[in-house]
Parts: sequence; structure tokens; C-alpha cells
Amino acid sequence: MCAALVSGLWEGGLFAKVLVAPDVAVREAFPGATTVQRTDYLSEAQASRIESLAGTPPSSRIVISWRAQKAGAPVGTAYLETHVVRTVSESILVVIDTHGSVQKVEILTFDEPEEYLPRTKWLEQFRGRSLDADLSLKGGVRGITGATLSSRAITSAVRRVLAAHAVLSESPAPDPAAPAPSVPAGSSVSPPRPASPDPAGVGGPQTPPPHPAPAPPGGTPPATPKDGSASRTIAAPLPNPEPETAAADQFLRKRLASNRGIKESTLEPGGITFGASWRQFCPRTGESIPS
Repeated sequence: MCAALVSGLWEGGLFAKVLVAPDVAVREAFPGATTVQRTDYLSEAQASRIESLAGTPPSSRIVISWRAQKAGAPVGTAYLETHVVRTVSESILVVIDTHGSVQKVEILTFDEPEEYLPRTKWLEQFRGRSLDADLSLKGGVRGITGATLSSRAITSAVRRVLAAHAVLSESPAPDPAAPAPSVPAGSSVSPPRPASPDPAGVGGPQTPPPHPAPAPPGGTPPATPKDGSASRTIAAPLPNPEPETAAADQFLRKRLASNRGIKESTLEPGGITFGASWRQFCPRTGESIPS
């Protein structure tokens, strides 16, 4: 694991002098604790949120961290942060306690001249700091004389780590292996139906509307009676009737059309509209008969 992480510090041809291996630094930060390495991939929204909090964009969309526990209780999180100082890369380990404050900052790789290397005493001033206005060279962080870029780079990196920790803590990544909620076998409870919109604007979800009646074959809407009376649509018979039933339906339709002087074509199955003056219904087909 150490070799794989350190090899990433040479990406882009930027050689960096390794001072402390990442896994060694993690063990020293959490003595006697169990650590689990974690990799998070920032979304566009998360990256924007981190930039808004930290003041600078994330140095990478890939966040590598170690979660430490003792006796089953969390004791802190360590983050690997790699950035560029002038033209070469630098990596630091930022340890965050369970309250979201800095516990420790340690430089892992540094390829600048030795005189620009921040000393341990200077790094100790980050202990106990949180993401606020004092965490800046214009606030409560003392700069390094002659190494302004180094001190600014580390201060900005600590701010980014604190911001990433806050964002990842408030919106953990979903577990793709988690099963979807389901109704237990044999249960009479059905999954909830989504509520319909609130067209009246009275607030709150409305009762789901009933399923609409099927449209007439061919998609032609029923005609409006010329007399302006109220109308109703008669549902069509079930599809694919038995031969005997179909023959009986045809006979009754012809008889009805002959007796009432109605065109037989208006009595074909498929949603027929009648005025309110139609009161009786054919017992065989369910269609209205003039009174």
C-alpha cells in the first residue's frame, strides 16, 4: 500500500523527496488504533462546496484518507493532500480529530531547497484550529520569513482538508451494494404510491387520482351531442369475445339499429356517446336504448 501511494507522488514527472512514508505517518498519528484506508471521488457539487469553504479548489477530485478506531470508537481521520509549490509537488498528512479540528500536520514529501522546509515547531501552530478566518496568513497563522510560498501552500492545503472533511461527513457516498427497500413476503402492505401534484395550491400531498378510463380504439374522442345535453361514454365490450357471444352481439346491434332507425355503424364497440335523454340500456351489450 505504501509503495502504491508514494508512487503517485511522482505523477506528471514532478519528483518529490520522500521524508516520511504515508503508512508510517498514519501509524504514528494513531498509535494502537486500527486504521482503514478510504478513497472518495468528489462530485462536481462537492468540489464546488469545498472551494466555497476553503477559498481554493480541491487539488484533486480523488481524496485519500485513513479512518482510525480504538475499541470500536472513532478517534480521528488522516488525509493525504498533494499540491504544487512553485513548480514541484509537496505532500502533507493532515490529521483531523473527532470534533473536526486539526490534530496534526506532517510533511511527507518536499523537493524545495532545504531552507524552505517548514519546521515542526511551525507546523504545531495548526493544532486545534478549525475552518475559520483565523486559519490564514492574514489571520492567526504566522508565516515563514523567506518561504512565503511554502507557508501559504500548507495553510491553503489544511483549509482544503478541513473543508473536504466537512463535506464528506455531511454527505457520505451512497453504498451501491445496499439492497433496495422491499415489502416482506406475505405482507398485505403495498409500496406507497407517489402523491399527485397539488394543483389547488392548498399545500401537502394530495390523494393519488384513480386510474383513467381507457381511451376509445383509434384514439378518437367521443362527439358532443348537438342538443347540448350531458353525455356519457359507454365502455367497449371485452376484446376477443367468444364466437357465440360476438354473433349474439352483432344480431342485437342489427335489431337495435333496425327498430330505432339508428345507423349500425354508431353501435360498433369502442366507446359510444349518448345524450342524457337515453335512459335504457341493452341488457346484452350494455348500450343505451332511446326511451
